[in-house]
Amino acid sequence: MDQIPRVLVQAVISAEDKDFYKHPGFSFLALARAAAVDAISGKKRLGASTITQQVVKNFFSRPRRGGSGS
Repeated sequence: MDQIPRVLVQAVISAEDKDFYKHPGFSFLALARAAAVDAISGKKRLGASTITQQVVKNFFSRPRRGGSGS
């Protein structure tokens, strides 16, 4: 993190999760809002994932690269 410019960190947080420093890694309000919009529309319209949730999902759901079994 020390090597990433502060302005880049702020830009990502601003674009992806403005409440990043205010919640414990998930947002009950965002989950409720997305569930309500999706239920009313009958389709998946909104996402509710925080940066933390996106990182965890991407880390654990993608196959690891590397041919030596690591």
